[in-house]
Amino acid sequence: MKGRIKEIILSCIMTSMILPILIACLYCGPSIDDFSQISAFKSYDGNAFLYPFISMIRIYNEWQGSYLSDFVCSFPVFNLWGIIGYRFWMFCVTALFISAFFVAIFFFMKQITITNRCFFSLLVMLLAFIYVVGFNELEQVFYWFNGSSVYTVPVIFTLFSFANYIKFVETQKKSYIILGAICAFLGSGGALDVPAFECAVLLLLVIYDYVEKHIIHKGAIIGAIALLGAVINTLAPGNFMRKDQRNPDANPVIAFINTVYRVNGVLADGIKTGFLLAIVITVFVIAYKYNEKLSGEHNHPVLVSIYCYFGILITDFPVLYGYGLGEFMHTRCEFIEAIAITLFVGFAAAYWGIWVSRHEVLKITNECVFILGLLCFISLAPFLNTHHLMENIVPYKMLLHIVGTDNDYAINASRQKNIVDQIVSSADEDVIVYSEEKSSEEWCNTKEIGITDDPTLWVNECVANYYGKQSVTLIKKEN
Repeated sequence: MKGRIKEIILSCIMTSMILPILIACLYCGPSIDDFSQISAFKSYDGNAFLYPFISMIRIYNEWQGSYLSDFVCSFPVFNLWGIIGYRFWMFCVTALFISAFFVAIFFFMKQITITNRCFFSLLVMLLAFIYVVGFNELEQVFYWFNGSSVYTVPVIFTLFSFANYIKFVETQKKSYIILGAICAFLGSGGALDVPAFECAVLLLLVIYDYVEKHIIHKGAIIGAIALLGAVINTLAPGNFMRKDQRNPDANPVIAFINTVYRVNGVLADGIKTGFLLAIVITVFVIAYKYNEKLSGEHNHPVLVSIYCYFGILITDFPVLYGYGLGEFMHTRCEFIEAIAITLFVGFAAAYWGIWVSRHEVLKITNECVFILGLLCFISLAPFLNTHHLMENIVPYKMLLHIVGTDNDYAINASRQKNIVDQIVSSADEDVIVYSEEKSSEEWCNTKEIGITDDPTLWVNECVANYYGKQSVTLIKKEN
């Protein structure tokens, strides 16, 4: 009964974070790149079912090789079902990601034989979820159709491919190979950091099974399919055309050095904030105490740690090489990076815990566990302050601005609707619309339409084309 109470408490905390993330989907709308596809579909006079395939081939050859993302981006959700369909789609994608993330964490935890598995799995899920979504604005992965299509949808399939691989190892059922291979191929069809992350994790799992269990099983097919998809993605003509346009002087050596600097800094920041440290300590202790049913000697903690570090580097490298912006990454890329760090660091911590236990390097008594727990508590102590929690953990900050005196999400959605209404209702071909600036107190992480006071900007032109106007200009008014 006592264990159930702890599980209920952890579940309630997770629910309190998930709800505002999902609720915010009900206030999002098309933004920036979305209008490129929305406008293109309006100009298309062929079969609507064939359009995503035609567009996918065009984008693959002219822009980027992320075949799944190219297809999903081209799906005319807004054109067919309007703003309600758009929001429903974003809600479903966000809910699917949350489910896939928890499933992946749960199956990774099943790699460690533990007692009271539900409580420990929930604890690690909660810490991992906070680390991934708690410090990212999320607007580019949950509230933007284009961003979610390129990053969130592929990473959903990636996470399910991990779960299917682990499930196959557990059950030896071929159906999990088939499902895992399908998910792996689709996951490799995202932005290049997604297949890089996917291949690195699946290779780690295959090597782990070979070294510790002395088997090479058919589950390696999942990794091979992921690699095949990554190659198809990487060799797309559009990748090279885009690189020549965006970053023709990209230097892989400089990009790798920037990747090392960035990863080191992000890991250090993660430890400082407390949650990454809490993940390391929690997983280490669980693996140390409850590994008796695991096979293998686990003799290679240093090599595993090095591999996991390089796994994070491999995930980040395509981004820093492709964009050529030094150590800077967009929040959508930071989102994938955080997921990679969570899984790789967690795996390394578990391996160290098993190694310490198997080789009796030191005896971790209940007193030691208490001290480690106290260290976690101290590192997370600032978040016990309600104001600090609400201002620094994004889902709670979202909750504050949804249920506060002024619903900033409703205000932003109303402002975007007002812009569209002005465009639609105007009798002019060259439309000038007016919108108020955000107040200094207003905050929300749903995106704006993205038009500016420059009617020749491509976003303005796409919006104008969709609504049947010659041009659209936005004038911002001060409050």
